[in-house]
Amino acid sequence: MELETQIQIALRLDFISFNETSKLLEQTNEIEKMLNGLKSSLTTKSNHHAKS
Repeated sequence: MELETQIQIALRLDFISFNETSKLLEQTNEIEKMLNGLKSSLTTKSNHHAKS
């Protein structure tokens, strides 16, 4: 979320183009999905070990 805000600010200040903004937001979304998957995986493993 914070990175997305910074990207939007950079666009408004004309530090980056609209095309760059779109690409960066797309990449940010993909990384967010990967991190959420990793977090979920680690939580599942942690819960499984706690029950053992």
